[in-house]
Amino acid sequence: MVLHTGRDAACFTDPGTRMLLAGEGLTTPVLEALLGTRLQVRVLRQDLVPVMDVPGEVAALLGLGSDGEALVRRSCLVDPELSPVSLNQVIAATSAADGRLYDDITSLDTPIGYSLIGRRLPQRRKILHVGRSTWWHGGMGRPCAVKSYVMLIDDEPWCYIRECFNPRHVPSAITSAVTSAVTTVPVRTASEWIDAGPVTVCGERDSLCGGERSGAAHFPAETGRVAAHQPPWPDHAQVEANVERLRELPPLVSPDECRTLTTELARTVTGDAFVLHLGDCAETFAGCTPGRIQARQALLTVGAALLGLGTGRPVVALGRIAGQYAKPRSRPTEPDTGASSHASSGASSRAEMRSYFGDMVNGHEPDPDTRTPDPRRLLSAYFHASATLNYLRAHPYPSRGAIEEITAAAAAALRRRGSPPARPSGEFEPGFEPGASTDLIGEIGQLLTAALEVPPRSRCLHSLVPPVYTSHEALILPYEEALTRRTAAGDWWDSSAHLLWLGHRTRDPRQAHVGFAARIRNPIAVKLGPSARPEDVAALCSMLNPDKIPGRLTVITRLGAARVGELLPPLVQGAVGVPVTWVCDPMHGNTRTTREGRKFRRLEDITEEIRAFFRVHRDLGTPAGGIHLEAAGEDVTECTGGWRQLGENGLSDNYQTLCDPRLNPIQTLECLILVLQELRKQAMARKEGGEGGAAPFPP
Repeated sequence: MVLHTGRDAACFTDPGTRMLLAGEGLTTPVLEALLGTRLQVRVLRQDLVPVMDVPGEVAALLGLGSDGEALVRRSCLVDPELSPVSLNQVIAATSAADGRLYDDITSLDTPIGYSLIGRRLPQRRKILHVGRSTWWHGGMGRPCAVKSYVMLIDDEPWCYIRECFNPRHVPSAITSAVTSAVTTVPVRTASEWIDAGPVTVCGERDSLCGGERSGAAHFPAETGRVAAHQPPWPDHAQVEANVERLRELPPLVSPDECRTLTTELARTVTGDAFVLHLGDCAETFAGCTPGRIQARQALLTVGAALLGLGTGRPVVALGRIAGQYAKPRSRPTEPDTGASSHASSGASSRAEMRSYFGDMVNGHEPDPDTRTPDPRRLLSAYFHASATLNYLRAHPYPSRGAIEEITAAAAAALRRRGSPPARPSGEFEPGFEPGASTDLIGEIGQLLTAALEVPPRSRCLHSLVPPVYTSHEALILPYEEALTRRTAAGDWWDSSAHLLWLGHRTRDPRQAHVGFAARIRNPIAVKLGPSARPEDVAALCSMLNPDKIPGRLTVITRLGAARVGELLPPLVQGAVGVPVTWVCDPMHGNTRTTREGRKFRRLEDITEEIRAFFRVHRDLGTPAGGIHLEAAGEDVTECTGGWRQLGENGLSDNYQTLCDPRLNPIQTLECLILVLQELRKQAMARKEGGEGGAAPFPP
């Protein structure tokens, strides 16, 4: 790393850029004056790293010793349209000023300079270098202005800062006479001396095996309660043999990870965080490949970054992944599509075969033998879930290529669409016109690059990229019970996933699924359809969260676009006095069928249910806590509408789902931009109501 002093900002042709680079005062107010708007800070990542890993030149400038830790912070300033104006890298000693200023440099919502002004501390900056670097947008690099400096407090060096400025906002043109001198300055940034290293998905694992009581009894199966939607296994002895083998296998997730998720979900109850829950309708064993796992992981990462940047609040990332291998069906059988081809040999064209209940139960191929439930698939489900989890733990972040592919495709689709037609609930909100949305999506890739850089031997304090927690529907009870283990404290935890949910068909408090969920400590979600009543919600709250623990219970409503306004308010009232995270599933209540019998969903219905869901919660003064989407990592054609205006005649282009229709990545991001609009309305309503104006849950 080469640090230069005395570089003249006069070589830049724009007077505003020259003033910004030459000034030794606060950067943020100068940028706000130049742009004529307020800016907000968004922290992309904060890590604690050993001082020995800090570049020697920086360590010498800051007077760091060889022991202890330093803070490496990456942040950006964004305008009201969420377009990044600058990217900043900060290196500071955690012991700076005897630790008095640690909170100032780790704040997630206040620029460092403003925080110091609030303390009335004298500060100035000693400029080390002015020059040009590269600003990346949608995979394309453009020259940008950059400066690095040391911030001094009471004339003592406190931290090193390097700022790159978006050339869309800060022109980077320079006079031709000095082009070579400015652009060849060999300055390396913090990101260039940091090599990515492995990190864990959800922190250090607290293995159940280490905490189990030796010889502990198996989780007691439900007795006296009906277990609905269980497969008609042909050989129960074989089922028991496979379940016994599952009991012997290692747990897939740990209690500590589940506890951490509960803590994070607790913030969604009050609106201080938001849940993004998405993934496949039904995972398949064939889909357990690095490419497909990475595609789903990248979509969840980009979606979480979009919501996190837009709100400045944490996003809890839940994947329908590593276990979503079983699905309840409305009918136990379906027409045998191959029967008609054998009609001449006497087979009836109305012959029926068993429905596909997911790869954990039977195969999808339309063959009676394949559709026969096979208990051996219980073990296959475990090992495929384990393989998926192993991949996520070894690769906690998706590749930059996968992220860039999603963001570039979405930005291109939005760019082609141009101005959207008016919608029933109004057009795009201010700051979210197509051009602004295009720029935001295009720049997310660069911001994620900064957030994905992992210092070696570091301890992460904050990241724009949240850990991916796993979830699936707890449908096949023998599988779930076999993977439920007891800790030394005597608590039962289902080790098959971090969060388990009960479907609308299995949420009856009198039946076995609710009884099972009530006895485990994992965070639990319950889906409610149009037939749900307030007394059902009250009963579920009483059984599943009797101790009223925030983060323990999530309610996912799937009511249909036309009925949310009518049905949702009484359900919310049914949870009076109980902390609940309310999540919108705009998919399952809006399924349609083409004339040919193919299931699909319309973006217009999905987005209208999202709007109605948020509108109800604003009216009630309760926070909307999350969004639940069935989405594919691949460019499938299973839902109509969206920026590419896909029609029913285009569904056959790439219709892949084995069960319910899913959004493709571009349609998913369109939905999430709408969610972001609604979250900003929610924040505005909360602000207008005052800090205590909106109750976190009904009193």
